Amino acid sequence: MSACPWSLVAVLWKDAFDGPNGWTDIKEYETKPAMVCTVGWLWPECLEGYVTLVNSYFPDEVEDMETVGMPVHIPVGMVKRTIVLVQPSFEEGDLK
Repeated sequence: MSACPWSLVAVLWKDAFDGPNGWTDIKEYETKPAMVCTVGWLWPECLEGYVTLVNSYFPDEVEDMETVGMPVHIPVGMVKRTIVLVQPSFEEGDLK
């Protein structure tokens, strides 16, 4: 059985975040950047300026990808590192 044609990756990225609600003392305020790791299949050329990952696909559609699950769009400028992971492999009998 063929693996997904898209790369399986882990993306480390710096998320947008906001501070506390209400009045904020600027002398005491400390920022805490939010670093995130997202794992998924890299959807090539989905949305310009973004890295798009999906968490699911249908193995029966590998030859002609039509359906994916839960796309996540990460602004390219927020990506710190991308690591290509090993694709899982399935045997024909696994899908029955």
